[in-house]
Amino acid sequence: MSLLNNLIMLIVPNLQDSFFYQIIHSVERVTTGNGYEIILRCANDESLGEQNCLQKLLEGRVKGLILIAGEYSHANLDLLQIIKQRRPV
Repeated sequence: MSLLNNLIMLIVPNLQDSFFYQIIHSVERVTTGNGYEIILRCANDESLGEQNCLQKLLEGRVKGLILIAGEYSHANLDLLQIIKQRRPV
């Protein structure tokens, strides 16, 4: 698997809640055990922050997305529909 092909973006609402640390740890353990690397992005509990992360996903070479959604917005849902056509979500 090439380096450009083994990246998965993990988007979390914030890094202040210890619950998300547990999720990050578990996801990283499973993905690295299967030959993938995690790119961690924090949406800072804002739909605009989440939208910026999703836009970066469309611009980059990432194999898939794991999204722990915070606030939903129609723009984010539209971006997710585009992403789902291109990558596993």
